[in-house]
Amino acid sequence: PRYAKFSDRLKKLLEAMDDAQLTWAEKLKVAETYAQDLEAEANAHQGTDLSETEYGVLQILYAVKPEEASDDALVALAKIVDALYRSAPPLWTEKQEARKSLRQVVRLKVFELGFADIAGLTDQIEDFALKWFRKD
Repeated sequence: PRYAKFSDRLKKLLEAMDDAQLTWAEKLKVAETYAQDLEAEANAHQGTDLSETEYGVLQILYAVKPEEASDDALVALAKIVDALYRSAPPLWTEKQEARKSLRQVVRLKVFELGFADIAGLTDQIEDFALKWFRKD
């Protein structure tokens, strides 16, 4: 998925391209499919009422969704997290106290919905935020 580490995705593509069993046409097809998958993921939020970043946060939440959490609750949390990082101060990525404060708010919200691995989920959300909400 789009929200996985790019290095992991690239490694998988290179492994497929390195397969000696594949012809050049098959290798080209693998690369073409990869590009189409990336484009589909980039447009996945269209047709929803979510922004690209809200949708991204939602996908992270869905990956570890507790049984008792409703889809509506996850969407609401994704919107809260998005708004939180959008309103973060400039250079929040460079300020440890600002990052800590944001993590604490996210942890509280995640805890309220009953997620199991709160620290791990918070780290995933922060990694996503560092990529998508950077304000240099």
